[in-house]
Amino acid sequence: MTKLQILNAYLTERLMVAVREILEVVGETVSEYQEETARIHRENESLRRKLREVVLEAETAWTGAAHPRSLSVSEGRSPVDHQHYEQEWSCSLREDTSPCQSLSVLHQD
Repeated sequence: MTKLQILNAYLTERLMVAVREILEVVGETVSEYQEETARIHRENESLRRKLREVVLEAETAWTGAAHPRSLSVSEGRSPVDHQHYEQEWSCSLREDTSPCQSLSVLHQD
C-alpha cells in the first residue's frame, strides 16, 4: 500500500467515525424535540380543557342558568360564540392590535 492509499484509508475511517457521532447526536436531539413536542401538545390540551371549563363556569354564572344555551359538544359554546372567542384569542396573540380592535368594535355593534 502506498502512503497515499494509507492516508486515504485513515481519513475515510476517521470521517466515518465522525459521521456516526454526528448522526447519533442528531438522532438524540430529534428524539428530545419529539418528546418535548408531545409534552407541549398534552399540556396545551390540558390548558384548553381548563379554559373551556372556566369559560363555561363564567358563562353559567353570568347568564344565571344551570346550562348555557346552545352549547356545542366539541367546544362548549355555540358556533357564533366560538367564532367571537377565536377572533379575540387570535387578536390577543398579535402584536399589532389595531385591526383586531376594529373587529371588536364591529362585533359590539
